[in-house]
Amino acid sequence: MLLLGKKHTNVLTVALLLAALSVFLAYVTRLNCVTHDLYHAMALARYTLETGSFPQNDVFAFTPTMQPTVHHEWGFGLIAYLTTGNSWGAALLMSLKFLLIATMFLCAYRVCRQRGGDPAFFALGVVLILPFFWVGFATIRAQLFTLTAISIQLVMMEADWRGKRGWVAVWLLLLGIWLNVHAGFVIGAGLMAFHGLERILSLWCQYRSLKGVWRGTWHLLVAAPFAVGLLFANPYGTEYVTYLLHGLTMPRPLIAEWAPLWETYEPLQTMLAFAVSVALIGYSIKNRQWSRLRGVVFLVLCALMAVKHIRHGSIYGLIWLAYVPAWLSCTPLADRLRNLLTRKQELLPQFSVGIMAICLGFALWHPFWKAYLPVTAANERGNYPLGAVEYLQRNNFTGKLITDFDAGAYVTWELFPHVLVSLDGRYEAAFQPGVLEEHLELLDAKPKWGKWLDHWKADGILVPSGSKLGKVLAPLAGSQESHEFPGSAKRWKCTYSDPGTMIWVEEQSQLPSEISQELPADKIYNPS
Repeated sequence: MLLLGKKHTNVLTVALLLAALSVFLAYVTRLNCVTHDLYHAMALARYTLETGSFPQNDVFAFTPTMQPTVHHEWGFGLIAYLTTGNSWGAALLMSLKFLLIATMFLCAYRVCRQRGGDPAFFALGVVLILPFFWVGFATIRAQLFTLTAISIQLVMMEADWRGKRGWVAVWLLLLGIWLNVHAGFVIGAGLMAFHGLERILSLWCQYRSLKGVWRGTWHLLVAAPFAVGLLFANPYGTEYVTYLLHGLTMPRPLIAEWAPLWETYEPLQTMLAFAVSVALIGYSIKNRQWSRLRGVVFLVLCALMAVKHIRHGSIYGLIWLAYVPAWLSCTPLADRLRNLLTRKQELLPQFSVGIMAICLGFALWHPFWKAYLPVTAANERGNYPLGAVEYLQRNNFTGKLITDFDAGAYVTWELFPHVLVSLDGRYEAAFQPGVLEEHLELLDAKPKWGKWLDHWKADGILVPSGSKLGKVLAPLAGSQESHEFPGSAKRWKCTYSDPGTMIWVEEQSQLPSEISQELPADKIYNPS
């Protein structure tokens, strides 16, 4: 259903859609800094291509690692490395990101329209879900591939409801690629399982016979064992399944994106938008027949997942966008909203153009097409120790370097094989239980924190100035003397310092001293 068949309706619809997409672009403009996950994935791809062998155990870290080390995002790293490992890499990286986003939106829009959704409500829905939708759009994470794959699967499921069968072969191919790119394929498999159950229930209610159910779902039942078999179509074989069982059930209280939704960066705005989205699901259930609410059970489960974990907000938001605007389009609330928009249809296109101008201006002012590496500032985390890494490169440092969760992957990318790291963002996929906790004890300057330097036989430590340990060591950084660390039998000296990062090495190291009072400049992404 369109807004109304009156003058300016098409103009209003297009204006609202473009305004909504402009708001989305402005909202995610702040996410064009490169995420550290990209680097450990690409490092594995580079190592594999250069050596001609795929490592089953970790080669990048010197702390205790899993045996084998199942890097479930290895396919993502290969795609990213092949895409960006050239002179056009930075432009191609952002092109890949926006191609995936465009595919996701087009698929969600198609599902919404196929279900009778009003384009105007789809546009309004985009704006509503942004506060909890943004998590998957960093530059660039494997989760974005999962969001795109889910959107494609939603289109396939709609085709199934219309009696088409050929999509099953394409879905199996998609699943085989997906599970080698990101473990989020489990969401897609679960979505397909719920779809199959809905189809069975719907056909049973229609025919009341097993023969009728079989005629309508035989392709799904035949595809199921092939989908299970695809679990083993990966470089790790059965070990991949073992990792999944562990990774999907383990708690992650120390990882921010696995925290509850109300602990996100803008909790009030996020929870308000989330509450409205859930209320609209409830309103749809009250005012629509159950036969018109295909997918509602899985959507409710996604809502619960989003409440429990910030990172699942984008998955819930995507499925909500594909389904709920269509459900609302044939309700009394939709009629009232449609009448309101119609009364304002002379003004709304102008208002939408104004919104587009502001949002596009914001996106251009903060160049959304450029991927960059933000330098680490003393009060921030998750950015890059650019000056420290360049210093280590320039002075040909080799050895074991203690790194934090955020910096380790970039250090590996720039300094491997001469430097091994103690930690990076792979967490449970690579490091044994307790390694992260030991790093937190060190970086929080707990009593006898220096024992970990000796325990790991480290040659140096990269210290973020914003950490508690950084604040403890900051008064000593300008000194040319060596110092004792509590719990360590060795003496250590600071050879590099800027306002965001320090490097401390063993006393006998020949590294020159370099103390700077200024942060290095941010760096435009250049993987080559």
